[in-house]
Amino acid sequence: MNSPFFSIIIPVYNSSKYLHKCLDSIVNQSYKDFELILVNDGSKDNSLDICTQYADRYGFISVINQPNQGVSAARNNGLKKAIGNYVTFIDSDDFIEQEYLLHFYNESANADLIVGGIVTKYEDDLTAQRNTVYVVKDKTLSNQEKIIQLENKYLLSGAVAKCYKNEIIKKHALEVDVNFHFGEDALFNLVFCMHAQSIALCDFVGYNYIQRETDSLVKRKYSFEQTNLFANTISAVRLEVKKKFGISAEYDMVIDRERTLFKINAISSMYKAKFFLPRKQRVRHIREELKNLNLSSLPDTSNYYTIMKGVFLIKTPFLIDFLLKLLYSRDE
Repeated sequence: MNSPFFSIIIPVYNSSKYLHKCLDSIVNQSYKDFELILVNDGSKDNSLDICTQYADRYGFISVINQPNQGVSAARNNGLKKAIGNYVTFIDSDDFIEQEYLLHFYNESANADLIVGGIVTKYEDDLTAQRNTVYVVKDKTLSNQEKIIQLENKYLLSGAVAKCYKNEIIKKHALEVDVNFHFGEDALFNLVFCMHAQSIALCDFVGYNYIQRETDSLVKRKYSFEQTNLFANTISAVRLEVKKKFGISAEYDMVIDRERTLFKINAISSMYKAKFFLPRKQRVRHIREELKNLNLSSLPDTSNYYTIMKGVFLIKTPFLIDFLLKLLYSRDE
């Protein structure tokens, strides 16, 4: 049997409300050479029934049914089954435009990784565009320049709107890290980049990402240890990417910015009710991490980080602890 050009992997968990729109956008693609792997991750609604109905109707759709293990495990199980030349991920509550795969196909010559743009829409009004992120397609750009562009536009943060050469995934046994429950997609992307020889940019924006209330990392709750471990892990991987591609000092600002963002999130987590730490431990962690913060690298696009920047510029651990405890007192 000939391998399809694309393997599309969709983790599915309690997505019955959105699944029909997602799947219809895929089966109606103008480019037809693909397989679709639906990984039902222990859904409690009728998502599995919907997946089965589509698989019965379309021969290119297969269903994996697993106990609930999380989105990363679902993606990994899909990767084990994927036989396409390229792998692409789609979230079950998002949808793609009809020419989505065709544009990726047109950019695939000699490319190990293809990255496209994303349009973000509100859940309650799919006609309204909250934000559109384009890539600048320029054949004169080096891989180094492409990585910096993608990092600055946060297009390496998620698994969607990308196509990965499956040969590289198989050869290096690449998987999404199941030990992290945030940022694991960015980690996968960067590790993949370390094995990639060529990166292609697709200036077609065909992926519709639906913004929901629970999507913000700031609103989610993870422990200091979890968040700090991730910050250290992904910073180390970014340094390896810089070394491999010989990326200029401009990438240092990306590394500093992302490390600082996650370090601040790690420190802030100590004041959340679920992970609240004693004062002595909080002050010790603040003192240890202050040297790892490059506050000048923080973006000015978020009120949250503007406030955090002002707090940490004080530089005094005891006073920083006092202010953060006041800010997060409502969570205790």
